[in-house]
Amino acid sequence: MKVGLEGFKAKSSWVNRFKMRNRIVSRKVTKFVTKKSLCSRDNVSQTCHDFVKDASRFIGIDGPDNYFNTDQSGFQLLLRSGRTLAFKGDRDVEAVTQSVTSLTHSYSTEYTISTAGKLLSPVYVVLEETGGDFGPIVKRSLFVAKNVRVSASTSGKLNKKHLQEWFGFFSVAWFQ
Repeated sequence: MKVGLEGFKAKSSWVNRFKMRNRIVSRKVTKFVTKKSLCSRDNVSQTCHDFVKDASRFIGIDGPDNYFNTDQSGFQLLLRSGRTLAFKGDRDVEAVTQSVTSLTHSYSTEYTISTAGKLLSPVYVVLEETGGDFGPIVKRSLFVAKNVRVSASTSGKLNKKHLQEWFGFFSVAWFQ
């Protein structure tokens, strides 16, 4: 280990004690960022501040019932940790599940809320379906609710087509 001190040499035991005293541990990297993104954090913060200031002004003029926020949430049908205990050296580590397809199949929801805090209807749900569409039996037997719109995709995630479809549902329900 080089620290810029003439003649200083650290043994691995010194490094280990230093790490323990300073609570330094090896961790899994959870996010990669570029130097550019680190440098632009202040700019992003200022842009956010400006947006909130402008939005607050418009909301004050038009009222909180006339501005909306929408967001999608993705869900797995069955949660899994991805880790378990096993003997050192084991190459294959298996875990029992109720259904293997439940580990990979998912769905997404799209909610809209007004600035006044009112949850708007309809809620949009996109289910994972092989081929990206419901078969004829599912189409005939699918429960239909007034406040929920259901669609399908191969991944269970919303794509551009789904967002356009959802906006059509939403605008028909709220802007007519």
